[in-house]
Amino acid sequence: MAAKSGFFDNVMLKVFGPKKPEHYADDGNMDSTVEVHDQSRNPYTELLLLQGHENIVRHIVVLDETRVVTSGDDGKIIIWNATDGSRVVSKLHHKLPISAMIAWTLKLDQTVIVTAAVDHSVNVWDSFSANLVNTLQDIHSSAKCLTVLEGFVTDLDSLLCIGGKDISICDVALERVSQFVRDEQDEEIRTIIPYAKLGRLFAATNSTDLHVFQVKKEDSGVVISHVQVIRTNHLDNVRCLVPVSDTVFASGSLDGSIDMFMSHSLRPVRFAQHREKFEMEMAHARMASFCINHMVVIEHYLFAAIGRGFAVWDVNNEGFLLCDIRTAHQTTINMIALLKKGVSFATCANDGSIRLWSFQDHLNHDDVLYHPRKATDIGLDAVFSPKKRRDSYVLPTCIGELAAHSDAVTALALTPSNQLVSCGADKLVIVWKLGDYEKTIRAREAASQLSNI
Repeated sequence: MAAKSGFFDNVMLKVFGPKKPEHYADDGNMDSTVEVHDQSRNPYTELLLLQGHENIVRHIVVLDETRVVTSGDDGKIIIWNATDGSRVVSKLHHKLPISAMIAWTLKLDQTVIVTAAVDHSVNVWDSFSANLVNTLQDIHSSAKCLTVLEGFVTDLDSLLCIGGKDISICDVALERVSQFVRDEQDEEIRTIIPYAKLGRLFAATNSTDLHVFQVKKEDSGVVISHVQVIRTNHLDNVRCLVPVSDTVFASGSLDGSIDMFMSHSLRPVRFAQHREKFEMEMAHARMASFCINHMVVIEHYLFAAIGRGFAVWDVNNEGFLLCDIRTAHQTTINMIALLKKGVSFATCANDGSIRLWSFQDHLNHDDVLYHPRKATDIGLDAVFSPKKRRDSYVLPTCIGELAAHSDAVTALALTPSNQLVSCGADKLVIVWKLGDYEKTIRAREAASQLSNI
């Protein structure tokens, strides 16, 4: 989409860190939202509506080239063929909503599906038949997160870490090999990220603090212990926790702030927040404007969904703020998903919309000459070069909007064939297909059929 004159003039730019580009200006218009004027560059022009869930769909996991699995508040898991939209298999075993779901690859490339639910159970499913393989039921509370631990214990297969009121570590048979029982008054753990080289787990709860756990192998078996509490600079509860690199991790809070820490020394290395505005918003009960809802790291760039907008930081350059659009959607953004290796991504929001964004307009002819690959595969370094980011933000172009959900879009996932899959509170799963590619496939099939006549 070619940007109209003044297209970005009304886009609110909010700076979290102390560094502001020289052209930065705040026009005071809090409700200005980026509008989609042109869909000609939107590649997703075909879709498949997948129906089968009976309540909110919250989780999507890509299994392979053609299959995805979804789950949500109805307790079902459904495996779909994303190519033709057919339902491969549907199973209901959980009695209450599913709170977490992951794919776990075991030996010989065998993949299983792991689900945790509010009914205090964790299930392992076969990824082809969806038959129940194992169940762990003696959990003291509902599990909020599932994490695969690779390389923590060298003489064992990968392990499964279950976070809730306590932390449990299980083997492939769902036999508990270690457990850390926390105090009754402790907040439930909502997110865990592993750092195998350090043997550490970093965990976030419904508080402003982070917790560090150590996992190691002793003569008695696998032992998990609580090492330290990290006091963050957040004013409100931690919402997100992501690994940024082998040495840095980041936490995002309901107050819109992001804290970055060294994984080995636990030393804070970067803090970003517009504290004065957050306190003002709290007085007007508008905290959703600043909430960090999702964070993802692409190369060494940290993308964060903040309220109705998003921002991008360069982690390698002292957390330099490269891009900040405050009102990319009309309502809160729930997730950011990378579309292609390089310069395109998608955002989804509570208003049922999915928007597509691209930095490709910032690639010039010299970039393409310097990088012999296709422009879409160049990578973000070519977009956020020092020359481009010295005096101004690098703002992406909104190249399209996908509108088929009638309620909040809760999750996005990209298949290996670049099909975008979304799910939402309207009980739908939607596969967004590349229109030009699908037309080419149909033309080839038609030509093949004609040649056989």
